[in-house]
Amino acid sequence: MSDVADAILAAKDEIYITDWQFSPHILLKREGSHKNRLKWRLDYLLLKKAGEGVRVFLQAYKELELAIQLGSEYAQKLLKHPNVVFLRHPDVFIAGVLLWGHHEKIIIIDQTLAFVGGIDLAFGRWDNECHMISDHLPPPSPESIPQHTPTELVLEGDEDEGQYQQWIGKDFYNPFIKDFVELNKPFDEGYDRSKEPRMPWHDIASAVYGPAARDVARHFIQRHNFTKREQEEGEEVPYLLPRKTFSQSEEQETGYLRDILTTAGHTLTTSAQMLRSVCEWSAGVPLEHSIMNAWIQAIDKAEHFIFIEQQFFISSLLKENITNGVAEALRLRIARAYRHGQTFRVIIVMPLLPSFPAEKFGEKETAVLEAVLHWNYYTLSRGEDSLFGRLHKEDRIPEDEIKNYISVYGLRTHGEINWTPKSEIVYVHSKLMVVDDRITIIGSANVNDRSMTGERDSEVAIRFEDKEMIDGTMNGQPYQVGKFSHSIRVHLFKEHLGLLPSQQKGGVESPSSDISVEDPASDEFYLNTWMKAAINNTQLYKQVFGGSMVPTDDTVHYKQLKQIQDQLRSGGGGRGESSRDSAEDPGTCGGAPTSFPGGGRPHSRL
Repeated sequence: MSDVADAILAAKDEIYITDWQFSPHILLKREGSHKNRLKWRLDYLLLKKAGEGVRVFLQAYKELELAIQLGSEYAQKLLKHPNVVFLRHPDVFIAGVLLWGHHEKIIIIDQTLAFVGGIDLAFGRWDNECHMISDHLPPPSPESIPQHTPTELVLEGDEDEGQYQQWIGKDFYNPFIKDFVELNKPFDEGYDRSKEPRMPWHDIASAVYGPAARDVARHFIQRHNFTKREQEEGEEVPYLLPRKTFSQSEEQETGYLRDILTTAGHTLTTSAQMLRSVCEWSAGVPLEHSIMNAWIQAIDKAEHFIFIEQQFFISSLLKENITNGVAEALRLRIARAYRHGQTFRVIIVMPLLPSFPAEKFGEKETAVLEAVLHWNYYTLSRGEDSLFGRLHKEDRIPEDEIKNYISVYGLRTHGEINWTPKSEIVYVHSKLMVVDDRITIIGSANVNDRSMTGERDSEVAIRFEDKEMIDGTMNGQPYQVGKFSHSIRVHLFKEHLGLLPSQQKGGVESPSSDISVEDPASDEFYLNTWMKAAINNTQLYKQVFGGSMVPTDDTVHYKQLKQIQDQLRSGGGGRGESSRDSAEDPGTCGGAPTSFPGGGRPHSRL
């Protein structure tokens, strides 16, 4: 989000933004004192640029407030300025669309720089590699209070650089406890920070410059003009025009935007193609599902390794009329590797639970969460029609060998709130696939029919294919990997394993820096580093947090789960709380990979 703030400030002509959820009060930068942070509030930045003559165009999903609260009407009313145009779509009375929405997340600056990914400019999204569960400032321990406390009179001066809340008001968010309410009151607290953790958020977005950004801008313009026509907006909402083809002279003139691009500290050149899920209702165009096509093609052509981060995984269940072919493409590629005796790895990281209320399993409050869990498991591991089930039944891969080809993980972290150890799921919201460290797809599309088929939610993604190659290894053999794809995958693996300097106390190099993540297909990494870490982390969390860990392989029936939850409530505890006085401090922070319950067994009952 920091780069987005810099890009907005650099805009000279136009700013385009479209989001599924848009929260004007979020802080895009959070360094320094609270007073200094306010200048980075999104609505302040946009109105500042509008006041300078930059035209700001926003498109938000017009939600059905009876079903979900996203605050789009409040945001539209807040951002009033002659140079700001804020449209909401679809209008159910005009478009007749009740079930589908605009799920894209795009920021475009001067039709030259575009951010595309999974991150909405919305409450609850800002996070970093540490994935803190709280910013509550506890009272000092008795040992830390001196017997005689000196006083000091401060007459004037700046605020000090002490501790400040990172998440203000509604930005402190945990839908497992309760979802957003009254988004028109952005600074009202929704949780008791002295007891309840926030839900850490893991996400990824990309930034593209030049011709690829111009394609993203054309998509935004197409949607804007379509919405204007359909809703019969007046002259105060102008039609937009795409700029001409990106030229060498324009590249020289827009270097101020190119400088914002960073990948581990430097800009990389790749082939970048914009992908979409759109149709007549969403953009006024014929059906397009190029995101799904690109996923299936990349999986089919994979040689050694696929890494996926996804919010949902609901796919290839023809008996249930779930038609996107991502899971089937994975099955066919894994089966081909098994038949030919090849080493081939697929790692999937996704949320341990969907982001819906999770306090009362088996009751109506958790019905949506349980439905999504059912379809995730039905796709991956539950029953003969699942991905794992078909690999065993149809492709004759022994059950205990499936994990050598594909495995599924979640992320979990922990901390202390008022000296009480707490654990929480790190919510994986990314929509990412890296193939062979050569091809990367980053966008807004989940693996489900809503996102992939094109007829339902509108989505945008970017497919990157590396052109700058470097020496690497796959399964112990020399292999040319792409600088961009390799750098992203390595960074994510280091983040999940707690190896980044920013995750160490004092920002020093990790004591486990001898762990190599360079070769993701090797036994040494896949089995002895990644899978072993997930198994160990799962056991450690189980030892410390016991029955408060949900979900878990140890709880297979609602009756068991209800007994555990009743015991926790009667004891004054809650989900993810330890009865121990403190949890061991590992000296690092972040979301640790844990085994996905039932993620490696074809016929598990969860």
